[in-house]
Amino acid sequence: ENSIVLHSSHERKDGSTLPAEVHISAYNHEDQKLFIVFIRDITERKNIEEQLLQSERLLSDVEKVNKSGAWEYTVETEKMYWTKGLYNVHEFPLDSSIDHITEGLNCYLPEDRDIIMEAFKKCVTQGIPYDLEFPFMTYKKNHRWIRTKTAPIFENNKIIKVIGSVVDITEKKIKEIALKEREELFRTLFEQVAVGIVQLTPEGKFIHVNTKFEHIVGYTEAELREMSFRDITHPEDIHLDDEKSKPILSGELDSFEFEKILFQIHRKIFI
Repeated sequence: ENSIVLHSSHERKDGSTLPAEVHISAYNHEDQKLFIVFIRDITERKNIEEQLLQSERLLSDVEKVNKSGAWEYTVETEKMYWTKGLYNVHEFPLDSSIDHITEGLNCYLPEDRDIIMEAFKKCVTQGIPYDLEFPFMTYKKNHRWIRTKTAPIFENNKIIKVIGSVVDITEKKIKEIALKEREELFRTLFEQVAVGIVQLTPEGKFIHVNTKFEHIVGYTEAELREMSFRDITHPEDIHLDDEKSKPILSGELDSFEFEKILFQIHRKIFI
């Protein structure tokens, strides 16, 4: 007795397509070869398979756009599954035999490996999620920055799985580092220049002043934050502030320069 299983499409009476699983068995009966055919409607199965394929394609597309990947760790088997996007983030070959935990850990700097492993263990054993950022070196030795997040999955109050994501945040991190460097440079210049510098709100309230400006007017920064530029401006020059600030606030001018009289604590000064 021989049998085969086929998957084929058939046309119903109404013209619609019937996806079917066909089992064909052959046997001999009274010196005659006969066949028994079983046909199973697998429309529902095909719909589910198509939905799964669509979900996988969507996940793959989203991971490409976000430069991200995901993983799932099963506590009982101690096995980890990676999405294709996660292989791409690590620049690993698509080889399921790779020891994900060990090889993935090697992508972190030596001084960060204990930190990420400790966070992973706490998530697996205590259900404590983490959200961390690290410098990262891919399998191909390319330097990156990544953000990694996890969440435990419980069943009957027991942790059965941990799911996680890894996102390439290199571009964002480079911008953050550059901004921080510019801010540090600005703060250095702000304090070290030989002229008074102030930062004001559109209403003229003090936000920050440098040390030189404190010396010029005799007020501390804390005192000035309770005041406005108008409070230390001589009454004869208050109109200058209004005249000069309007083009700045409207965007007509980027800067202006003029002389005015300020009040120091005990005397008036010219600036």
